[in-house]
Amino acid sequence: MIVVVGAVVVVGTDVGAAVGLRAVDVVAVDGVVESVAVVGVVCDDVVCSAPSTSTRAKAAAWVEVGVDSDPLLPNSKDSGVGPSMSVVDRCEIGDVSDDAGASDVWLPAHPTSAPATVSAIAARPHCFISTPPRRNTVMTGLVQREGKSSSGGEPPRLDAINDEEVNMSRALQPLPNFSHRPGPLLIVVADGVGVAPAGPSNAVTTAPTPMYDALTTSVLSTTLLAHGPAVGLPSDDDMGNSEVGHNALGAGRVFAQGAKLVNKAIADGSIYQTTVWKRIIASATIQNGRDHTLHFIGLHSDGGVHSNTEHLYALLEQAANEGVKRVRLHILLDGRDVGARSALDYIAQTEQVLQKINEHHRAPEGSGEPSADFRIGSGGGRMKITMDRYGADWDMVERGYQCHTNGVGRRFTSATEAVETMYAESETGDQYLQSFVIVDRDASGKFGAPIGTMHDGDAVVMFNFRGDRAIEISRAYEEIDFDVFDRGDHPDVYFAGMLQYDGDTLVPKNYLVDPPTIDRTMGEFLCAAGLRSFAISETQKFGHVTYFWNGNKSGYIDPELETYIEIPSDNVEFNTTPGMKLREITDRTIELLRSGDYDTGRLNFPNGDMVGHTGDLEATVEAMVILDSCLADLVAVIDELGGVLVFTADHGNADIMYTESGGVRSPKTSHTLSPVPFVIHDARYGGEYQMAVPDRAGLSNVAATVFNLLGYEAPDGYDRSLISFDTN
Repeated sequence: MIVVVGAVVVVGTDVGAAVGLRAVDVVAVDGVVESVAVVGVVCDDVVCSAPSTSTRAKAAAWVEVGVDSDPLLPNSKDSGVGPSMSVVDRCEIGDVSDDAGASDVWLPAHPTSAPATVSAIAARPHCFISTPPRRNTVMTGLVQREGKSSSGGEPPRLDAINDEEVNMSRALQPLPNFSHRPGPLLIVVADGVGVAPAGPSNAVTTAPTPMYDALTTSVLSTTLLAHGPAVGLPSDDDMGNSEVGHNALGAGRVFAQGAKLVNKAIADGSIYQTTVWKRIIASATIQNGRDHTLHFIGLHSDGGVHSNTEHLYALLEQAANEGVKRVRLHILLDGRDVGARSALDYIAQTEQVLQKINEHHRAPEGSGEPSADFRIGSGGGRMKITMDRYGADWDMVERGYQCHTNGVGRRFTSATEAVETMYAESETGDQYLQSFVIVDRDASGKFGAPIGTMHDGDAVVMFNFRGDRAIEISRAYEEIDFDVFDRGDHPDVYFAGMLQYDGDTLVPKNYLVDPPTIDRTMGEFLCAAGLRSFAISETQKFGHVTYFWNGNKSGYIDPELETYIEIPSDNVEFNTTPGMKLREITDRTIELLRSGDYDTGRLNFPNGDMVGHTGDLEATVEAMVILDSCLADLVAVIDELGGVLVFTADHGNADIMYTESGGVRSPKTSHTLSPVPFVIHDARYGGEYQMAVPDRAGLSNVAATVFNLLGYEAPDGYDRSLISFDTN
């Protein structure tokens, strides 16, 4: 049996799907893995320093030796480990090994090198396993094999390194002059409800919302930034979104987010030095006398919420410069984070880029070399194909998979023709356009075969940087035993994402840029303090109050202290049901509050955002009316229980529903740059604290405020609280 003590251990695919272990996880690897707790080793690129001294373990005297010097390392020719694997020997484990002997640290430099080490590691009395190193991140865990030590003695158990010691690093300190209220604290996130000037395009101010108005004009109210650098995005021109917003709310600090990370990796060229990029290029060049294809799938706009076409263009240029001859784009039309019918503009920009590449990389006549052939191969609206999330509509993913992979869809000779045709057929915006594939036409005018189908040996890159709507299509391409829908004859392709979209389930396994590593979240501190909490929303935003709130980590932090509730969303266009599932969310939340079982809870009301994305002003006004009614019900229960309600939003949307130029109104379906409301409704407020809002306060300031309202000091390193206390 292997007892694992560590922050995260990643075990590779030769023993099944890769598994990330946290302090409460149990998984079988050559036996039963149990007793997981944090010891901590900090990795800086591929150099790891010893963990700090604990009551039971200390590592020291790290000496790196070569791969070939270790007889238990699998032969690199057989295992595929290669030169990226190194062994660090003579890591003394002070209180662990009876013989005070050596331990080994295996440092896979890349996820693909991890699998082959599992059996060798299991054969040793004591060793460390490391996940792919990320700068300044706790990465590795101490592994002790139960049974005889190398000296023949019985190795001591590590039971003393338990949750109590782990929790010391998450301990909350009580405030000296303020105790929590007798009732629960509830956080309400009104998704997509920004603060913008009143006017006919503002659904928030147009709707009659007496409770919202009373809250947002109270003495304990302000506004917060929810876009740009305030949530980790590159500039103030970058709209916020639900993912980064909930990251900031749950983490209490700002972390560099997807777009910013990708911008840097492209600017400094580090993205092209990764093993994954090199494998992509190798897969897309001539193999066995045949030119393979490099495919790019992603949201086709510069909206900056899920993707940016500038990233795509940079990758295309680099691929061409490195000798890739055949590329196919599978474009997902936006119409949501950008103009509702702006697809033709983006297609025209992309066609210019492709034309320039094809001309610049045309082979000389008579050379016998192939010329560059970069083209759009398929596409469709983001809400019709490919970009489902949270398992809400796997049929979308299946349609996208079949379209991009097998060429299933309406046939056109160009993406421009496809969009123009569908525009003429209805008033539908880009996000709802049907799937299409591009074909050539012969001299007689007959359609040929689709030009963008995928085949064994091709490479596929998902260029979205945001995770929620990229996870399912990633699974469809890379899971060997995928069973959600029938893929048919699934081609053996090398699939990679721009980032890893789910760090716990390791989807995808191959990715170009490391996502932000978010630690010390609000939920971790609440659990360490023994506080009971719940999180609730409907499917469309359930992942935001759980996965994103918890720092891009799936599952419970502590199932004994937490309850997560998902209300299934209806599979409809949301302007037809402006209330969505708010009534059900509200009713269930009231049950939870009145049960007396919880110290705090959080919920997301999704309709301001989801209905706002349809561009339907009337429906969004109705959505706000329903939201206000539900909010009033929650305030009444909080007052009844003597609790506190914290009201905010994650970004704007419903606050600007259209733009107007020359008397012509154009629906605005994207998020806005507006600030968002922040309100404390305290049923027993008696002036014990006041608003003390820092300059450029944002969503990350909410967590410290919540801890204060629960009667605790904010954790070290958290962004400042929005309140201060009377010290007299």
